[in-house]
Amino acid sequence: MKSSNRLPKGNIAVTFESILQNRLELIESGLISHIPTLMSEAQRDPELKALTAKRFLQPFLSRMEGVYRELAASGQYRHLEPTVAVRCVGGMLLGFLMLRMMEGEASPLNRLPRDEIAKSMIELLFHGLLDDRTEENNK
Repeated sequence: MKSSNRLPKGNIAVTFESILQNRLELIESGLISHIPTLMSEAQRDPELKALTAKRFLQPFLSRMEGVYRELAASGQYRHLEPTVAVRCVGGMLLGFLMLRMMEGEASPLNRLPRDEIAKSMIELLFHGLLDDRTEENNK
């Protein structure tokens, strides 16, 4: 199977937003509440850390790097170093999800609709923090 068959069809931002909404739903359901514990244990147990990296983390990151390379080659994304780009995006998303889980019921995010959270995350991810007018003024 050609690797380009793995690329999402249609608007990548819409696809990514759907994935984010799904992950936010998982947090709300409590189904992934053990992730922080697993991450903590993996830092203390070298064998668990190596197993987690070999069986989950490295295969996942390698797939995402391949997808990013294809998206960059298609002209949809900047040509950045895939190992850096994938880890920056992954770190941002993982950090966001971890903070959300740690805040629990006290999170101000609980007052926002899931789709609004996902849209804001997509906007930040795809367009950054700078207002387009700010970029124009800096030219």
